[in-house]
Amino acid sequence: GPTLGHRANVSRELLANAVRNGGLGIRNPIDTAERQHATSVSVTLTLVDSIVRGEKLDMLAHERQMKETRKCEREVRAMDEESFIFQLGQRKPSLKNRLARASNSGTWLSAIPNHLCDNILSAVEFRDNIRLRYGLVPLNLESICDGCGKRADVEHYLSCPVGGLRTIRHDQLGRTFATHAHCSDHSDQAARMGLQLEDASKQAGGALTVLEA
Repeated sequence: GPTLGHRANVSRELLANAVRNGGLGIRNPIDTAERQHATSVSVTLTLVDSIVRGEKLDMLAHERQMKETRKCEREVRAMDEESFIFQLGQRKPSLKNRLARASNSGTWLSAIPNHLCDNILSAVEFRDNIRLRYGLVPLNLESICDGCGKRADVEHYLSCPVGGLRTIRHDQLGRTFATHAHCSDHSDQAARMGLQLEDASKQAGGALTVLEA
């Protein structure tokens, strides 16, 4: 797809895996059609039987049937994905460690983006992280480091002591601290204003008490 690039040699079956199994959780409807149909038939078995027989639906039995079917489907799918990952690692030993890392570092794909946690990625950041997840070079990565002028790859950009992404990360961290400090200052101002209003209210209340006396 456009995220990985047209030349990316990434298995479609791998992308269909759950995030915890090295994939992206993007199911292939063609591959899962028969299984999904069988699951649907099993889930509605009690309901259909009650309709055909013209009998009252046993809700407890219906809920139990749905729960057991879904649990079985999840277990079978997880086993299939784990088996695929194992076989892929056996065929391509170089992928084994990468797939293990991908399986253990996919929290950012399943977390809900929000400003509080500062985990909202731009389109470019998302594409770059997806490509790095599967051992691909980010698109439009400069071949010469902007900090030291040497030939650079991903590892160089992440560790260059002169510039590159290291400087960008430091600058971003500084901006983050500045943003939090700015928000903190506003919070302190609001708190002080609230205390001042509370004191003024108490003083006004005391004055009214004196007048009434």
